[in-house]
Amino acid sequence: MSQTEPSGTSPISHYALLGRELWRRTREPLGHPSFVLYVFVAIVIFGACGVWIELYSYFAATGSRTGDGVRTAILTFFPSLAAAAGSQLVWNERLKRMRALAFAMLTVLIVAALLLFQDPFKNVPAAIGGTICSILATWMWWVANADERSYLDEPTDPAASVGGSNPAVALSGNLNDFRVE
Repeated sequence: MSQTEPSGTSPISHYALLGRELWRRTREPLGHPSFVLYVFVAIVIFGACGVWIELYSYFAATGSRTGDGVRTAILTFFPSLAAAAGSQLVWNERLKRMRALAFAMLTVLIVAALLLFQDPFKNVPAAIGGTICSILATWMWWVANADERSYLDEPTDPAASVGGSNPAVALSGNLNDFRVE
């Protein structure tokens, strides 16, 4: 059974549906300051605390700087974040295409971490690759939690769904053409 456009004439590509869902989950949380601030404070600042400590140590060091600690901190940050977000999507997501994408992204990011730990990747290339992977892992968490109500702000008018905050106002509409037969 395939899904069709609203007109019922042509089938919708499942890749297009996946793209629409990813775009929606990327865009909609931007309107919720609570969500954006949570990502920035909890994930970028506190979640990556090891990275920030290693960067401080690297730039404050008076002796030789190897950058090994920064590399290790970055390359251990993003796999844990990706694993948390990917597992959340795989276990909780209702859309199979989102679960499949989460599994694929999690696999790619874990393989990237293993490859970036190898000797041919010196500290700077590994840190750059790890930073790119960290951005992807953070976006993965963003997508996984885009519909999580506990991170989103309340509606502008919480009483709107029940007719508004003033119960004395007459309801819109009428029953003039309504007949029971």
